[in-house]
Amino acid sequence: PDGYPSIDALFHDLQAVRSAGYAVVTFQEDPLDRSIGVPVGDPAYASVALSGPIEDAECAALVQRLREAAATIDTTNDAPEGEPP
Repeated sequence: PDGYPSIDALFHDLQAVRSAGYAVVTFQEDPLDRSIGVPVGDPAYASVALSGPIEDAECAALVQRLREAAATIDTTNDAPEGEPP
């Protein structure tokens, strides 16, 4: 089915994404067609993601590469204190 059956189900999944530190979306039409995304910054002010045919066995390595890319992009530690990145 499309969407979430309840707002509680949505919040449950959002909490799981926050706990994991990344999100994976699998499209119904093709189980290998996925998007993986990670936050940039803490608190997050952007994200970096990729999409395509992704096997289960590839997910962990791709999440790690995305986290490395996010760390390279993150400028929150470079901004003067009190100023946005």
